[in-house]
Amino acid sequence: MKNNIIGIGVAVLVVLICMTGCTQQNNTTPPTNTLTTIINKATQITSMSYKMNFTSNSETISVMTYAIWEKAPYMKINITVNGFSYTVISRPNGTFMYNSITHNWTANTLSLPKNMSTFTNELLTTNLTRVGTETFDGKNATIIAYNKTGIDSTTNIRVWLWNDHGVPLKMMLTDNMAGTITTSTVLYTNYSFTDIPDSTFNLTV
Repeated sequence: MKNNIIGIGVAVLVVLICMTGCTQQNNTTPPTNTLTTIINKATQITSMSYKMNFTSNSETISVMTYAIWEKAPYMKINITVNGFSYTVISRPNGTFMYNSITHNWTANTLSLPKNMSTFTNELLTTNLTRVGTETFDGKNATIIAYNKTGIDSTTNIRVWLWNDHGVPLKMMLTDNMAGTITTSTVLYTNYSFTDIPDSTFNLTV
């Protein structure tokens, strides 16, 4: 009888250990540093401003700088290229450029940089490769890589994503168009995530 009781006790103990192990395994939280988790942080940002510095070995455009304000559905960009500066505002009713000669806003169809929402959605639907991690400009970053192909071109892209906010800190692009190689670098600085007044996007003179 005593042996039977001991046997039952051992059996119950084994079951409890198995149940405990299964419960702990099911409750294990997934890593918080996955690419999707990092990128999704950018989708939570409703208002932001930053600067972009674009450099390239292209003969057409070597240096471009942007000061950008984004607050959906608005976007404002101050652009400086080849010594010439202009301002563009994108609103639900169109895109407008300030004419410094006539001192007014005119409707325009300029090709603008992707807003951060479009860029983020592109990353979330692209086959990304995690290259590594790095501290860039004092910020913890995850480096990712992916390719984009066109009719006669292939672009290899490498992005340094800021772990805290999911936005890019640096981007390097190598474009191969019919055997012609162009390399470009984009640096993102001066990020601010404070609310931007709506008046920032008014078409005022």
